[in-house]
Amino acid sequence: MRINLVSKRSIIAISAITILLFSCYLLPSVLKNLWESAHSDVQNVTVSGYVYDKDKKAMSDYTLYITNYYYEGGDYDGFGGSKVHQVVSDENGYYELKLDKSAFIQIDSVKEGYTKSLKDKYIYDQSVKIDFYIK
Repeated sequence: MRINLVSKRSIIAISAITILLFSCYLLPSVLKNLWESAHSDVQNVTVSGYVYDKDKKAMSDYTLYITNYYYEGGDYDGFGGSKVHQVVSDENGYYELKLDKSAFIQIDSVKEGYTKSLKDKYIYDQSVKIDFYIK
């Protein structure tokens, strides 16, 4: 019985020390890295994916409007610029867009007879895959 009480106290003490160390030393570093990665441009980004209809069949010749937002060395409180790109899916429903730099993208899907679709994503990697299922 004494062993269990000592074990429980040890576990509580170790847990408290771990939380204290994480809060004081690791958490500020983690938060700083997250802030910096969320407020910087990623260079040489490729946005790609497939466009499918409601039956999951590839939709060829489907136009997507991709708005690319970037900081461009600004104060990082807001985006420094943006540009809209028009991309059309190929016969397999595949689309691809290469960007010099990006921090955030918004993709609009508009076609007569289909429901408007909108997707957005912060950019953290050079390769971004986003598939669309159009209804």
